[in-house]
Amino acid sequence: MFGGGAAVSSPAVGRGDPDPHGRGVSRRGLFRLGLSGGDATVVDYDSVTARVRAGWEAAPAEPLLRALEPVGPVLAGLVGVMAGERVLDAGAGDGNVALACLERGAVVEACDIAEAMVARGRARTGPSVEWRRADVQSLPYDDGSFDVVLSAFGAALAPRGRRAARELVRVLRPGGRLGLAAWTPEGLPGALDAHVPLPDGVLPPSAWADDQIARRRFEPHLQWLERRTRRVALRFAGREAMFEAFTLPLGLAEEERAALRPAFDRLAGDPAGTASGAEFHARYVLYAGRRPD
Repeated sequence: MFGGGAAVSSPAVGRGDPDPHGRGVSRRGLFRLGLSGGDATVVDYDSVTARVRAGWEAAPAEPLLRALEPVGPVLAGLVGVMAGERVLDAGAGDGNVALACLERGAVVEACDIAEAMVARGRARTGPSVEWRRADVQSLPYDDGSFDVVLSAFGAALAPRGRRAARELVRVLRPGGRLGLAAWTPEGLPGALDAHVPLPDGVLPPSAWADDQIARRRFEPHLQWLERRTRRVALRFAGREAMFEAFTLPLGLAEEERAALRPAFDRLAGDPAGTASGAEFHARYVLYAGRRPD
């Protein structure tokens, strides 16, 4: 769902984001790669980018996107989107945040890594929003193009976290504001990250919930950064629909997705029943920051 054209053009060589304990890539990972401690670690970011894009191209994502709609107004309100401001919804899905900003009178552009999401977004928002297929790790916008840049869960999927953070800030004007939402690793759906296979050196999307990691990514580029925690009630037709909504967009092979079922069942417990299906309260973090003047 994070904003994609072709796979990121720059080579996938460099050190991955450090984990919360500063370990970076594991020693076991270095041995597996056949590298000595003094060599550059080759991190396979591009396979993750391709998997995310494929997942959002193919998945029937509407149940999850509709469940996420309440987050759009929360994020727009957190950064105080105002009428007339130029706003970018990055990793937009089919436009939940974009529509929330339109309701506030903003001039909105949106991008997503999946052409399927861009097409759905155009159909949903009409000509009021200008859409592009674009990767948040390499945004096709000029420096300082926007007053506000927002991303609800999309940019967090980008495997190059520091590069994504730098790009989101780059397209902000001086004094512009940024807002980002990401799942926490406690409870669904963020806790499934621990069970999704990733290349050595790539942190899961829920790593954004770690305040130290987020600050290392953002603070070289932002004047200040605030962190808040919220919950959203995710509603689905039933337990099976919830599992599919959380796992189909991951772009995993069917056997890998099936391997997530025990963790999902344990974490889901017994979701609250409603007249229309199942409801689960998910925890997420919000970051708000400002680019220096």
